[in-house]
Formats: sequence, structure tokens, C-alpha cells
Amino acid sequence: MPFIRQAQAAGASTLQAVADAMSARGIPTPGGRGGWHPATVARLLKAA
Repeated sequence: MPFIRQAQAAGASTLQAVADAMSARGIPTPGGRGGWHPATVARLLKAA
């Protein structure tokens, strides 16, 4: 979750931008496979 907040603070204003930033940093997804998707970011934000 801190990575999402960092991406937002750095100017990522859409779920896609946050997902792209997290994929670019190599942050593993909750499932541990594939890249980040906007829906995955949205689910994490909703659960928090």
C-alpha cells in the first residue's frame, strides 16, 4: 500500500498510472505473477 501512495504523491493520478508505476518499479503483484492492472490497484485501495 505505501507504494500506491508514493506513486500518487509522484503524480500518478489514475489507476492505470499507478499500475504502470508499480510495474516499472518491479513491485510484485499480490498473486506474484504478471504485471499490475488498474483493477488490482482499485481492489487494494478498496480493501484498505
